[in-house]
Amino acid sequence: MPFEQLQQHRKSTVDHHNNAWKWGHSTVIALRQKMVCPFATLCLRLLTWIVVAFSFRSGAADNDSNHIVVRDASELRMCLRELNPGTTLRIAPGEYPGGHHVRGIERLTVEALDPKNPPLFKGGVSGWHFSRCNDLALRYLNFSGQTGNGVNLDDGGLFDHPVYRVVIENLEISDIGPKGNHDAIKCSGLDKLVIRKCTISGWGGQGIDMVG
Repeated sequence: MPFEQLQQHRKSTVDHHNNAWKWGHSTVIALRQKMVCPFATLCLRLLTWIVVAFSFRSGAADNDSNHIVVRDASELRMCLRELNPGTTLRIAPGEYPGGHHVRGIERLTVEALDPKNPPLFKGGVSGWHFSRCNDLALRYLNFSGQTGNGVNLDDGGLFDHPVYRVVIENLEISDIGPKGNHDAIKCSGLDKLVIRKCTISGWGGQGIDMVG
């Protein structure tokens, strides 16, 4: 669901539930005035609960806040403030500034909305910096022109508690940093790391720096 519609969707879902409840409740009252049979009244109450339960189920199916689509830099900045564990963040094609930092979000996936037309993160010290993000997946993203590192992943300085299960695939990274310790992909304190199908060209230090 696009991020800009998420808050409005939550409100409309609550209104939908409230309206369903009011309809069912008013129907019971109206019909009870015409019926004295206890069995009929029980059936009407059961009908009300079925209507309300169906309303909640359909609203929950539509309102999947763990799958977010962003289409510009402003939406991306907003959604990064509200990330939850288990989120899949899909980024639309286009050029975005670098300099994004995520810390402590587990089971996060960041990927292109269209793998055939990945977003480009241009400039910034790092394109993306992830600290202590276990079970992280990065897919189909492009980076260029960062002065520090294209992608930086680390353990947050907790040297005896590495970050586990990071997968990086189908990234394109180019023209990173001046000469020196400026890498396309810098990995510090990671265990069970997988990097595959990435294209790297032009870096100041190393293409992939396995710090520890």
